[in-house]
Amino acid sequence: MPERIRKKRENKRAARRRAWQEEEDERLRIGRRPRQVPRFRLPQLTKAEKEDVRRRLRPFGLIDYLYRLRLRSNYEDSAMFIDGPEDEGPSEQVRSDLCLLAGSTSLLCELYIMRLLGHALFVDWARHWLDRNTVSGLAAGLAQRFELLEVIN
Repeated sequence: MPERIRKKRENKRAARRRAWQEEEDERLRIGRRPRQVPRFRLPQLTKAEKEDVRRRLRPFGLIDYLYRLRLRSNYEDSAMFIDGPEDEGPSEQVRSDLCLLAGSTSLLCELYIMRLLGHALFVDWARHWLDRNTVSGLAAGLAQRFELLEVIN
């Protein structure tokens, strides 16, 4: 966002410079003496102009963040993915956050599918899938959420 505000300020300065130049060209056209070119300082934006800049920024989410990390953009957090963490703490926290995000998204999708299929059919299908596709003793993914999905009706 600071880049957008700076660009808006530079555009505002350029507009003032163009307006002055047009005025000066008109003065010269009618035969007046040329004036010295003033120094155009970078102007401050009004609250309305700053709000306009904020409003024009599109929302961004996790996918934008991961895409830019993939491109190795200059995000502060990208160093952890590119160079690796200095210690295991931040890496474990990011992994935990991403697992929570993925699990929550999956739960919402499963609840929606349950609503479409009906509770009994969904639980039957999920139990059948878990019996065939999970390692015993490993509570991850659907196996981790299954008890919750069973009791939700």
